[in-house]
Amino acid sequence: MSNEMRPAAVDGLSVVDEVLAAALTAQGVAGARALDLLEDARRILAGDFLRRPAEVAESCLRGAADALLGLPGAPVVVGLKSAAAALLEAVDTLPGPAATPSPAAHA
Repeated sequence: MSNEMRPAAVDGLSVVDEVLAAALTAQGVAGARALDLLEDARRILAGDFLRRPAEVAESCLRGAADALLGLPGAPVVVGLKSAAAALLEAVDTLPGPAATPSPAAHA
């Protein structure tokens, strides 16, 4: 018996918006990395091949946030880093997503 779990309601996840994708790509290597990680997070949540997809996706999102906050030459937006830190802290305090057994768990 497998203990693989898939977060509920991942089918409703949208792809990265074209405007956001263009803005991230325009930022160079760090922006492209952030875009890739956002897209990877969606693919991970939509798949059923990992035991803990939500945790892997969270890691991708943290990497994307780090890439965006560390962009060289990016304008210093007052409060952006503290807001990002507060958001990540809030995510850490939330209970895990509701999970349903993946189709592979029934095989």
